[in-house]
Amino acid sequence: MSNFQIGELAAFAGVTARTIRHYHDIGLLPEPERSPTGVRRYRAGDAVRLTRIRRLVDSGFTLSEIVQLYPAEAEEISEADFTRAKTLVTHRLRNERLAIAQHEANLASLTRPADIDLPETIAGLLETWKRCGMRDTVCEITRTTWSIAYAIAPQECMDLLTVLIREDDEQGQYRYLIAEASHLWDAPPGDARLDDIAEKLATAQMDILRRYGVHLIDDGFRFSPGLEHAAESLYSPGWRYLAEKIERHHHRLTDENKKGQQS
Repeated sequence: MSNFQIGELAAFAGVTARTIRHYHDIGLLPEPERSPTGVRRYRAGDAVRLTRIRRLVDSGFTLSEIVQLYPAEAEEISEADFTRAKTLVTHRLRNERLAIAQHEANLASLTRPADIDLPETIAGLLETWKRCGMRDTVCEITRTTWSIAYAIAPQECMDLLTVLIREDDEQGQYRYLIAEASHLWDAPPGDARLDDIAEKLATAQMDILRRYGVHLIDDGFRFSPGLEHAAESLYSPGWRYLAEKIERHHHRLTDENKKGQQS
């Protein structure tokens, strides 16, 4: 095989002629001499180079990484360049394995189409609230906002909702407050009933966080402002007013708690 054509080289290396042409295009294989009729004529050195490339590919190197390590104009690979490139590839492969493990875990959590939006445990919490009197309209809007939150910030969403799930399992009082609030969906801003339920909800939320998720308070837990704005854009005017009142009560209760700790 001292002088052979592209098809013979491809068969020898276990690749296609198209692959070899691509390697020429990206600067991985040098262009060989051509016959008087324009046919590429390869030599044994080209076969050796091609088998090296294939071995690197099979070891996890990408073509762009191989071009950096072993460009067409290089006859050999230096020890220093190889060590440096191998370290980078090792780190990349490790990160890819971690990503695959996360994908597998996410896939395992999907047992039905509805799980794409929300994990079953979170959807189950909503069903519990609905059975306790939560208005259907509010239940669906809550499901939508939670789905958006879970898609954008899954870990933060799970941290908060896991706390609510624990409260529902052990205490089960918050469900009745949220059900009461849901029936004020059509109440106008400034309605005294909204003011009353806002204070009750804020107090209950802070109490739940202190009991089950104090780390969320310590870490200054908040969804991104953009996400909160998107969620509140789905609310009725009365519930936007309710959300503002709850936030004010949160600030007040947090300040009171800090003053109590300092005294």
